[in-house]
Amino acid sequence: MGAAGRLDARGDPAAPPFFRLIPWSAVELERLNGYEPHMMTSSHHFDSTPAGGFTLVEALVAISMTALAGSVLLLGVTSSLQNADEAYRQTVALGLAQQLMDEVVGSSSIAEIDAYNGFGSTPPVDRWGVPLGSENGSGGQRHANFRVPTGLLDSFGRNVRVSRVAPSELTVPLSAGQASDYRLVVVRVTYTAPNTPARELVRLQRVVAKVLPYEPLP
Repeated sequence: MGAAGRLDARGDPAAPPFFRLIPWSAVELERLNGYEPHMMTSSHHFDSTPAGGFTLVEALVAISMTALAGSVLLLGVTSSLQNADEAYRQTVALGLAQQLMDEVVGSSSIAEIDAYNGFGSTPPVDRWGVPLGSENGSGGQRHANFRVPTGLLDSFGRNVRVSRVAPSELTVPLSAGQASDYRLVVVRVTYTAPNTPARELVRLQRVVAKVLPYEPLP
């Protein structure tokens, strides 16, 4: 046959009986091949709901919030480190000041205390000029295993001021030439950071007086 079809006894009167060709429909051809008839529809489905993921605006907002949170965290860490460094410097400065104050007021006479007036240096040294942390207390140096690390105290400085004061005004220095058996000892410790002026970390004050030798009563 020249075309797909089926034989039927109805149709063209010119065709032989029972052998008239009737064209197959598309539905009948699908059924013949084992498929159910269906309507021709597009295989693409369009959904009006938004697709998954973030929009550009949402992504920018998220990035901005992350950057802000990171900045706050970094600021907190930096502040904590600065506070720790400052506490360390204060502790070292207090030790340096207390050591020098004990040395001054432990002198055997007022004249020896007066000799400390103006004493000081950066980095700190003892009265023999030996750098602190390596001195042995008698003008020499201690064993290498007991010295502080090199450069640890290089940024610290200390100085002493000894002034004559009156018993009635122990914090006010007397004018030059006025005599007194009382001395006001002030010890200052400073710290000098790179490219910055020295700043005071610790100031200690103490008043000492000359004590007359004991004379028993007759």
